[in-house]
Amino acid sequence: DYNDYNEVVPMIKNVNILTAYEETCPETSFADPATGACIPCPSNKIAANGASICSCREGWVTASNGEGCTPCAIGTFNVPLDDLKCTPCPYKSMTLRDASTSLTDCQCEKGFYGLPGGDCRQCPRNSMTLDIGALSSADCKCETGFHGLPGQDCEQCLHRTTTLGMGSTSPDDCKCSYGFYVIPGRD
Repeated sequence: DYNDYNEVVPMIKNVNILTAYEETCPETSFADPATGACIPCPSNKIAANGASICSCREGWVTASNGEGCTPCAIGTFNVPLDDLKCTPCPYKSMTLRDASTSLTDCQCEKGFYGLPGGDCRQCPRNSMTLDIGALSSADCKCETGFHGLPGQDCEQCLHRTTTLGMGSTSPDDCKCSYGFYVIPGRD
């Protein structure tokens, strides 16, 4: 029927026009369902893939007052399309910045090692990592005053001796502490 054809064709044309508008709006705005015009999103919000509403950017959540968005704090992250909560990093891991967007942004804290976003293990006895984000026990170095191989338990220097810093691997690195000296012929 001719009338049925005229009713179907305009509806298809309207859908195509609206879809074209939605796809051409930048992610910082959304397409008005009635007019197809691009309407700007509020600060730190986006409209992904032609959505008809604005949501918080990844790493941001809806502010406690319900208006606007606030970044996830250091030590938390937010997954895409969940602007309700920030998820804490696993035990003994943290993010380096706020507004983190992935579990893999969580890195092990100083003194621990492991893959980003995974379980963090404590360094062997009397050892420490130099920074956050250590990946293996080999990144654990003996603390000042101790000696041993990376990734293994560290032994304390003899009485009244110490090392000059972290990472000593041999008892020969232990030197007299400040104010003490070696008497020749005595151990």
